[in-house]
Amino acid sequence: MSMDRINRLSGTPERDALLTRVIRAMMEIIIGSYRYELGANLPDNINYREKSKGPNKGQYGYYINNQVEDIIFAIERLNINKTLDIGAGVGHVVAILRQLGFQIRGIENEPALFEKSRLITSNIFLKDFFETTKGYMSYYDAFYFWEPVFDEKLAERFVKHLSEVVGKDTHILYKCSGPIGFYLHRDPSFIRLEGCNSISIYKKK
Repeated sequence: MSMDRINRLSGTPERDALLTRVIRAMMEIIIGSYRYELGANLPDNINYREKSKGPNKGQYGYYINNQVEDIIFAIERLNINKTLDIGAGVGHVVAILRQLGFQIRGIENEPALFEKSRLITSNIFLKDFFETTKGYMSYYDAFYFWEPVFDEKLAERFVKHLSEVVGKDTHILYKCSGPIGFYLHRDPSFIRLEGCNSISIYKKK
C-alpha cells in the first residue's frame, strides 16, 4: 500500500483504519524478521529494569507495543515534528515510524537491547536518560515512552528529571501502564491533555 494512497485519505475514518492495517502488517514483517533473535536471554543485571515474573521471565524490554498507530495519531493530531523514544528497547517503534516518514529517534541505556535494535534501525542511541541535558532534549518537541522504569522511586526520579530537561510546550506521549503515570499526574510542571486511545498526552507548562 503506497503512502500516497494513505495521504489522500488523511483525516478520515477510512484512513485511520487503513493506516492501522498498514502498521500491523509492517510490525509482522519487522518483528518476524528477527523473532528468534528476540528470544535471546537478557543478562541478569539489567540497568533500571525489573525482569518479568510472568511467562516471558527475563525478557523485559523485548515487549512489543501492538498499538503503534495510537502514537502516530497523537503525533499527527499535535503536529509534532521531532520525537524521541525514551527507553526505545529493541527499536521497533522507531523503525516503523521512520518507515512511514516520521522524524523519530530513540535512546536506550541497556546495551543488550541496544545491540538488538541495530538489526532493524540505526536510529537508536546508547544513552542513559538520567544523564540527558536540556541542550540534548531541546532538539525534540515530543517524547514518547512506555514505562521505561517500574520501581516507584525510579519512576518519581524519572518524572522529576523529565520536568527539568524538557522545554515549555513540549508534549509527552505516554503509554500508561505503571507508576510513571501517577507521578506525571501529580507533577505541577505538566498539564494533562485529551489522550489518544492507549496514549496519555501531557504538555510541559
